[in-house]
Amino acid sequence: MKKRILAFLLAVSIAVSMLVLPASAAGNANTAVQLSITLNAMDSSQQAALNAVVTRGALARMLVSYSTYRESVGSQGTVGTLFTDLPGTSPYAPYVRIAVQNGWMNGYTDGSFQPNKSITRAELATIIARFAKLDVNTKTFSDINGHWAQKNIELAAGNGWINGYEDGTFRPNNNITRAETFA
Repeated sequence: MKKRILAFLLAVSIAVSMLVLPASAAGNANTAVQLSITLNAMDSSQQAALNAVVTRGALARMLVSYSTYRESVGSQGTVGTLFTDLPGTSPYAPYVRIAVQNGWMNGYTDGSFQPNKSITRAELATIIARFAKLDVNTKTFSDINGHWAQKNIELAAGNGWINGYEDGTFRPNNNITRAETFA
């Protein structure tokens, strides 16, 4: 049990150091990218595409790869259909299954997961709040008042998981790029 807790804490500390910082910090991402490749959060062919947006399937892969559940990916198998648009044979299927089982991510009411859909900054903040089980918020931004993810953005930012921009905004509806995620 102690090993699992220590592994989880290590995964969380790695994730904290690699998750979203302001876009201006994206130039210093090389070490984080190399670590992400080592942990199987991304493959080396994606390194050149750091300005590409992060998809829901790719984020599920990242979350699981940074968690203690990364060792159970191989045991998930390919049986069954998770969502209408995500067969068990999809490369994202084991990661999505683990992310959904842990409550970090979920599908849509139409039964789809949309693994190729881009993640917005607001969606990422919500997923981080679930992943890290955050409950204290101390930070806000000028452009999130009344936003559906305001509480989760404040939780993630108030706990140091995600930052806004230098002008005091968060830009919740902007898509997240790999460079921002690994900065």
